[in-house]
Amino acid sequence: MKMLLCSLLLGISINLPAQDASILQEKWSYHLINQNFSRPTCAVEFPNGRIMVGIYHSMMNNYNEFSTILVLDSAGNKIRSVVLSDTMNNYVYDMSLASDTTAIIVGKAGPLGQNGTIPGDIYIAKLNVSGDIIWSRKYGSSDADEAKAVIPDGQGGAYVCGRVGFGDGDVSTYYGNRNSADIWTLHIDASGNILWQQTMGGSSYDRPYAMLKLADGGLLILGESASYDGNIESCEGGFDALMFKLDTIGNLVWKYSRGTKYNDTFIAAMVTDSLITAQLVQSEYVVRTGKTKREEFTITMDQHGEVLSQRKSDPDMIFENGEAYYYFKKDPDDENSTRCLTVAETEPRRTYCFPWEAQTQLEEVLQLHNGDLLLLVGVYVRTLNAFIVRIEN
Repeated sequence: MKMLLCSLLLGISINLPAQDASILQEKWSYHLINQNFSRPTCAVEFPNGRIMVGIYHSMMNNYNEFSTILVLDSAGNKIRSVVLSDTMNNYVYDMSLASDTTAIIVGKAGPLGQNGTIPGDIYIAKLNVSGDIIWSRKYGSSDADEAKAVIPDGQGGAYVCGRVGFGDGDVSTYYGNRNSADIWTLHIDASGNILWQQTMGGSSYDRPYAMLKLADGGLLILGESASYDGNIESCEGGFDALMFKLDTIGNLVWKYSRGTKYNDTFIAAMVTDSLITAQLVQSEYVVRTGKTKREEFTITMDQHGEVLSQRKSDPDMIFENGEAYYYFKKDPDDENSTRCLTVAETEPRRTYCFPWEAQTQLEEVLQLHNGDLLLLVGVYVRTLNAFIVRIEN
């Protein structure tokens, strides 16, 4: 363990020895270790093999936040790192390819001012393959806004989904007030101009967690809602799990909500030509223990929103970028136990275990063009550090 930890601190890539065919082999790893809080948040791969990663940083001494764009070659060598200096206190939540040589990143810029008194905006930027900003814009209202997901439209533009906090600025329809939020989906062209927008929400707090593209080109948005009015209509508990479909011009096709007396949230999904498999989390705060009780369910429906089945999920199963994986601790009772990842839909199942014993936060799993997997993880070594690992699938 001491040798492993020393190797990590020196930034040396550690490869697991080949033992049998059930082990997913590490090709390379890139480690960003510093005195600040750093975590990778999203990534894309360009056709030329370059990999672009968004990394969030928080300065431990003054609480300033900023994001960098890290560009690696296909072998994991650093080409450059670019600070998003065109806006302060930014956070990049998601990115996608806009073309073979450009990417669109989305997130938030702000809050700004003393004690965060100026609310943040939705931040969208287009970058070239080297990480240079082609254009960047802020969108939203005069209250707190952020973008959570982006999907390319195939024409150089993108569909973006997030939340907005008021009905002014770019927001044409808003159902809440300044103490709430609505889900806001917009379509932008290749220059960042808004082509259409759609608001889903009510007078309480509504927010998205994920967005996927369906076989017919429509958009599937997943999240949660605490509203019972606007275009939501009802709420059974603290939050109801919410899922809805928009067509390619922003019209609402259908919506589905599932509520109990607890907090219910759709956090991710997988889609095929005919089925939607969604992951739902149900949580309850237990006053007696001071802890949150959490259960997970898998709901399968057709592409018209009709539920076909639902069952309790394996708590180790996760959905990442439309694929299913198992993410687990070797020793369930040890918080610092080695974490492992297994590809769920392959037989025989193959597993990769991270070569360290430390709290590990898996941020994203991205399947690359040749089938390899790119793992974005935050690892606690004195503070949270960013690790990027490429494994052979």
